[in-house]
Amino acid sequence: LRPDCQYTFQLARYTRGHFIEPHDDSAVVELDGSPGQEWTRDVAIIYYLAKGWRAKDGGHLVDNSTGQVYVPEFNSLIAFRVPRWHEVTVCTTSRRSRYSLFGWFLSPDPYLKRRQAAMGRTPQGAKRRRRRLGEPALRQAAAGGV
Repeated sequence: LRPDCQYTFQLARYTRGHFIEPHDDSAVVELDGSPGQEWTRDVAIIYYLAKGWRAKDGGHLVDNSTGQVYVPEFNSLIAFRVPRWHEVTVCTTSRRSRYSLFGWFLSPDPYLKRRQAAMGRTPQGAKRRRRRLGEPALRQAAAGGV
């Protein structure tokens, strides 16, 4: 993996009706403990934790760049460079939840100084902004979802 960089990981629980719309994981984030330093997502990781998950249960990772579909398989890991368009199909089972550990390895934002100069700000005077990690959020397929 990448012991020389920052990272952030989360646990996801998908139940019937949950899915994630197409997205590319691109984001600029600021981590606690490194104020003023912005990071970009460099490598995405998904580690599947659902034993006995079946293809008919849904919740597949779809790589929109290649059309490849990955059925969650217990104790397997998928990694890809960001940005890359992908989505998670609707979970169709009510018999169990699908768990995965997911996150990103981060690199210092190479465009921070250029963006700040274009806006007339220096790194010292730059306005701090945070982006909630883990976006996009799980979506509920039914009306009134999360």
